[in-house]
Amino acid sequence: MDNIQFVGTDKLSAEELTVAKAVCSSYYGKLEREIKKITQLVIHIKPQSKGGNRKRYQVIARLHTPRKIFDSDVLEWDLSKAVHTALEDIKKEAQHKCHTDDQHNKA
Repeated sequence: MDNIQFVGTDKLSAEELTVAKAVCSSYYGKLEREIKKITQLVIHIKPQSKGGNRKRYQVIARLHTPRKIFDSDVLEWDLSKAVHTALEDIKKEAQHKCHTDDQHNKA
């Protein structure tokens, strides 16, 4: 959990920050199982308001490893869904690039 860095949290409320941290902490273990050597996970959250009651969130996630940087950019109305989707995209990209899904043993 020490390797997670949040950027743009000054524009979020305390409740929104708590939601983002909860989703990230639950996903960090899943990412560690896929990628053994995680150096840093950077989550950049940009709330966008177009003058209505709702906010749209842009979540840019970057996962740094010694060999590669995985990144994802998601635009969503729900913050927890945006963070979840960004981290799921990184997990899928890591599975694809590193072949951690053991695809060669499938029939």
